Amino acid sequence: MPTSVTLIPTITEAGIEAAGNAQGTGIQLPITHVGFGTGAYVPTGSETALVDEVSRVAIAGGGKTSPTSIQVYAQVEAPAGAPFFCSEIGFYSNATLVAVFSQTSAPILYISDVIVTAVTYALGLAAIPPNTVSVTVDPSASAALAALGAHVADPNAHLQYVPRLTGIGVYDPTLTYGVQAVAIGDDGRLYQSLQAANTGNTPSASLTWWGPVSTITATQPAHVVPLSQVQALILAAFSAEAGKVAAFAMSTAPTGWLKANGAAVSRTAYANLFAQIGSTYGAGDGSTTFNLPDYRGEFLRGFDDGRGVDAGRTLGSFQADSFASHAHPVTDPTHGHAVADPTHAHPVTDPTHSHSDPNTVSNQPGSQLNGVPSTSPNTAVGTQTNASSTGISINAAATGIGIYGAATGISIQANGGTETRPKNVAALYCIKY
Repeated sequence: MPTSVTLIPTITEAGIEAAGNAQGTGIQLPITHVGFGTGAYVPTGSETALVDEVSRVAIAGGGKTSPTSIQVYAQVEAPAGAPFFCSEIGFYSNATLVAVFSQTSAPILYISDVIVTAVTYALGLAAIPPNTVSVTVDPSASAALAALGAHVADPNAHLQYVPRLTGIGVYDPTLTYGVQAVAIGDDGRLYQSLQAANTGNTPSASLTWWGPVSTITATQPAHVVPLSQVQALILAAFSAEAGKVAAFAMSTAPTGWLKANGAAVSRTAYANLFAQIGSTYGAGDGSTTFNLPDYRGEFLRGFDDGRGVDAGRTLGSFQADSFASHAHPVTDPTHGHAVADPTHAHPVTDPTHSHSDPNTVSNQPGSQLNGVPSTSPNTAVGTQTNASSTGISINAAATGIGIYGAATGISIQANGGTETRPKNVAALYCIKY
């Protein structure tokens, strides 16, 4: 099913005249055809035809959705071999161009020559008198197309779906509300229509037409879920999310989140969050507030929960930085020890060492010493000492050597910053409430 596109077309002078005539006669002006062309311009209201109309088709379905708006559904196919970009659309009452929409910024749609293009438009016709325009469906259109067109135009086509909480409008006395349509009443309360064709009935003063959402459960069809129940389900869904932690790439907490900065917050205002985390991260003042977790500047670690990798921890507990136990090997190639031996000596024993002298010293002249004549008395003319073994031995002795300790001079210097950390990028941790 095509998505409905809302258009605010320019009502032509001929269209205003035709609508005025219809109002005067009490007969509504029927919208019967939709024309598609390639002209791109800003309509003035003086148009009586499209600038460059390529195709015109009968309306296959639709209807009035309010006194000043209609919904139309049509199917169009370009001539064979001539697909085109449509930049102007005209809405006709038979041969009269009642309204035209065109733009110069970009084409409105592409119309193929090989597949049928289905379009559905919601038209705002505030420039003409209310309740003077209707939609006439081509009688030759198939029942399926007619039903589809009516389905598209029906604002309450899906009763099996609950009303959306977003987009609920303030009650408008000019609109026609169907059964189960929801609106904010004149007194600020939320109401649901109890009847079809509900027009001009002020909710707070027309309780046969409207019912406050808290009191209509008994009159609703079984397949319609009361809005109060929907609200409760949504609240339960949000409550289940309370306590979720996420990182954000911005400096402020998004809607529905609080900065995880350890602040003390109200137990009443943030009851869903308090129900989930209690005083795990601090009891606040002990009665009206509780503390949020403080994740500023911290890394998060998965709770051990009995695994044994990070045993002894409780949920939310802080853990300081630490290194695993390790060693540092040291090499000192210039380290030596001096040796001193001041008392080391070896004693010597020589009990048999002597030398013999076989020569005779004469005091007479003419004496010979070793065959050499002496010419003077009292003069030694020669001497000889015979060789002899020493018999010396060097005795063993304790050295008395001691090797003394020596300082190495080695020192291991500190290196690094004020904390242990990996590479990281700063982000804002927040907690859902």
